[in-house]
Amino acid sequence: MAGGAAVRAGNDGTDRTKILLRAVWVGAVLFLLCVMQTTVFGRWKLFGAVPDLMLAAVVLLGYCRGREEGAIAGIAAGVFVASLGSVGVTIAPVFYMVIGYVCGYFARAVYPKGFGAYLFFLGVSLPFGSIRTVIQASLTHANPRPAMLLLYAVLPELFGTFLCGAALFFPLRALIGRAKR
Repeated sequence: MAGGAAVRAGNDGTDRTKILLRAVWVGAVLFLLCVMQTTVFGRWKLFGAVPDLMLAAVVLLGYCRGREEGAIAGIAAGVFVASLGSVGVTIAPVFYMVIGYVCGYFARAVYPKGFGAYLFFLGVSLPFGSIRTVIQASLTHANPRPAMLLLYAVLPELFGTFLCGAALFFPLRALIGRAKR
């Protein structure tokens, strides 16, 4: 009986170590993406707006790794964005958590986890990203003008996020998104 407990404890320890190493690795990749989003794309805007690389990464993690990892990565992504790139009140951690969880929930039925299905999940999440942009602009600015907000912030961010998400699919999947076995 004691030998069985020791074997289980040994497996538990290696599983916990693997989970911890994976969390550190995914966190580092998310942090680097956040730095790219807030600095590189903050200076050189794509279509005149900053693409949401964190949204693409959270969708990919939920899509490939499941709802739990998608939600946890969403919280981390939201905290990184709130820490490095937002001003004032932010809804980013809750938004990214919900997106990661929902993508992971619905991606359970998708197999194999291919590029086309990922683009579908990313495309479905983009309108919610646009709603987040409008809410964030309303919280940050006293009187945002809807037509200007749509033309100069929402649509450019939507197109830039879709293109960057498509371009980042293969490198991100190789780094952080291999499907669970």
